[in-house]
Amino acid sequence: MRAVLLKGLSLAERYYPNPQMRSFGDLDLLVSQKDFQKAEQVLQEMGGKRDSGDIKWDGNRFKSVWLFDCTHVELHGSLLYDREFDPFEGHTRRCTIDGILWVEELSAEINFVYLCGHHAFQHLFDELYWLMDLDLLIRKENLNWRHVKKIAKDLKLRKAVYASTYILKKQFKTPLPKNMIKRSMTNYLIGRFVNPENILSYAHKPPSFYYLFLKAILRDRVTEIISYSFKRLFQKKLGNVG
Repeated sequence: MRAVLLKGLSLAERYYPNPQMRSFGDLDLLVSQKDFQKAEQVLQEMGGKRDSGDIKWDGNRFKSVWLFDCTHVELHGSLLYDREFDPFEGHTRRCTIDGILWVEELSAEINFVYLCGHHAFQHLFDELYWLMDLDLLIRKENLNWRHVKKIAKDLKLRKAVYASTYILKKQFKTPLPKNMIKRSMTNYLIGRFVNPENILSYAHKPPSFYYLFLKAILRDRVTEIISYSFKRLFQKKLGNVG
């Protein structure tokens, strides 16, 4: 069974001068859909207990959360909600963490698009250090931007990627090619909202209507905007997700 380490620990080890500079509260593992139930069984046999409250809404159905004494593991059956993409087909690389040989990491381009999807598309930059993740990745990797744009198109994440690059250029002066900086009403609105002061004030609080509106317009297609808005307004929710 193949597994890919996502986000926190992987980013801390690969991009930060000192891994302790990047906080994270769990381990995120991605497995293929065909191995998902087998992976859940392994976590259970290791002593993990499934969090019965982890399915907060429809958007979390692709993953499960397993509680251990010292941490918890988020097991993913796909990279992002409602996105069909198999990273195991040529989009992974060897893990850089010493002594860990059984997991892989995402290749640079797919990791960048995935992080834009997670940080912007799913959570509208609820954490300041998520912006730092993207800035360091760009500075330390020689990204193939043509490939980045193709992946973003395939995953229907072009708006999320361009909003992320717009914010990075504005907040961090991140070195980016000119064709990755798009001026649009979406990016203007997102750029005004996503700043350190706002992030600290809205993070981890019930989402406002404007917050949900900005998340909706980050969808690439009008049909998806309507579908997302309908689900957020009418589906019974148990928590702040998306």
